[in-house]
Amino acid sequence: MKKALIVTEGKHDAEILQKVLPQEILEKIQIIPSGGSALSLARTVLVTKQIPTVLFVDADSNNERTILEKQADLNDSLNSVSIGTKFKVFLMVPEMEVLFLENPDFIKNISHNHEEFSDFELELARSNPKKILSQIVDKTDSNSFYQKLFADLDDKTLIAMRNHKLIKDLTEFLVSVLDDSQPPSLALKK
Repeated sequence: MKKALIVTEGKHDAEILQKVLPQEILEKIQIIPSGGSALSLARTVLVTKQIPTVLFVDADSNNERTILEKQADLNDSLNSVSIGTKFKVFLMVPEMEVLFLENPDFIKNISHNHEEFSDFELELARSNPKKILSQIVDKTDSNSFYQKLFADLDDKTLIAMRNHKLIKDLTEFLVSVLDDSQPPSLALKK
């Protein structure tokens, strides 16, 4: 039996988390893409399974006030059904695909003409990462878009993704609820 669950909005978000979380944690948890309302699924999991649950969703905004309000609303909603079961809400700002921008060289590697992005262009990309990445990859089908991103994922980018503050915080929370004495290594295993 898995010791904790992560609920995501969709299957691609779940796939991204499976790429970045340490194997030691993945063996003890289950990541469930909601395919609909992630909040509703997380509430159901808390009520029925009563195991530590993470709701990991996109903020869908860069506005700090909007993000804080969404965080508070999601926390309140889960708290009302948690009955003492540990849970945590993580909002990826603005969306999960921003993780791919943690290593600026990744954009250069996936672009057809291997362009360098200026700091300004990188900041613009971070405000709407999925749109910018899809333009660079030039894939209209979302499955082939993610296949391309995953195929081009190198060690340097994966390490940068794992060092994103939210991924570090997620890992720390999972370690705390899994009762492991040793935190997992965020280094790549060959």
